[in-house]
Amino acid sequence: MDTFHPVSAAPECSLTFQAYQYENGSVLSWTLERALHVPTVLIVDDQLLVRQGLKQLLSQECRGLEFGEAKNSDEAAVRLARRHWDLVILALALPGKDGFYVLQEIRRRHPSAPVLVLSMHADSQYAVRARRLGASGYVCKNAGRADILKAFKAVLTGKKYFENLPSPGTAVAAPGPNALSG
Repeated sequence: MDTFHPVSAAPECSLTFQAYQYENGSVLSWTLERALHVPTVLIVDDQLLVRQGLKQLLSQECRGLEFGEAKNSDEAAVRLARRHWDLVILALALPGKDGFYVLQEIRRRHPSAPVLVLSMHADSQYAVRARRLGASGYVCKNAGRADILKAFKAVLTGKKYFENLPSPGTAVAAPGPNALSG
């Protein structure tokens, strides 16, 4: 009986097909690695341009993603109640209830849902609080394409991402008076 070895895989985000090759050199066939599962991503940000830009960036890198959008905490609650999301990308600055509140609600109602916080705050105190409240990752909105994609891929695959943050007190964007209130 021949044994087979993986010889190629789809790009990191697609994770759809895997080819196997027998030791004698013949290729078995393409088989589904994730049977018909399309990764779903909910983007929660009050800025339409940010939501659209993220969808475009992630779609270019990772084909086959399905997106949902919410512009505030109320819309996020509705979208989260209606279906399971493989990843939630969450802004901290939202009208009404802030992203920290939304994060707490996600942890309470959907404890296993991975959440990547995408914030304008580069000060690590925000990342520390997000991590303490159960975020899976934290990346600044002013991060480059490579860092945003790295954070996205890490969190989507079940890893944590809290990298490339400045030391406390070296904020790029000054926090407002109520920025850390829950």
